[in-house]
Amino acid sequence: MGNIWAEIGLAIAALALLILLVPRRWLGRTILLWLVSPLIVYVAVILWESITLPTRYGLGNAVYGFMLISSILALPWLIGSALGLAIGFGLRRLLRREPPQPRHHRPCRSRPRSCASRRTVRSAWRSRPWNGGVRDGSIPRA
Repeated sequence: MGNIWAEIGLAIAALALLILLVPRRWLGRTILLWLVSPLIVYVAVILWESITLPTRYGLGNAVYGFMLISSILALPWLIGSALGLAIGFGLRRLLRREPPQPRHHRPCRSRPRSCASRRTVRSAWRSRPWNGGVRDGSIPRA
């Protein structure tokens, strides 16, 4: 085992590069897969060991081993992943300027009401002025 800080830095840099290069539609799945990848590796090792070795170890030992390993490694993995995500999203914001997404409009038919022209139509029914119809300051008598 070499320098532990170099390995941690490599994991953080790998996640930052992954976040930078993955398209937006795959980000959620990529992050989820990255966060649960140690669990996938652990389950694969337990299955391989249970297939290849004699059955003197039970499922209880596997659960105990998982709790022991996760209590030691889960917090550093999550902290390193959070740092990698923060660096990756920061680099993504700096280096990848994505154009704004166009709004999805329904196509206009021959003359629908939602796609009317921009002309203002004057109505015969005018709204009352804010002062109740008083223009010169006098109060109308009923």
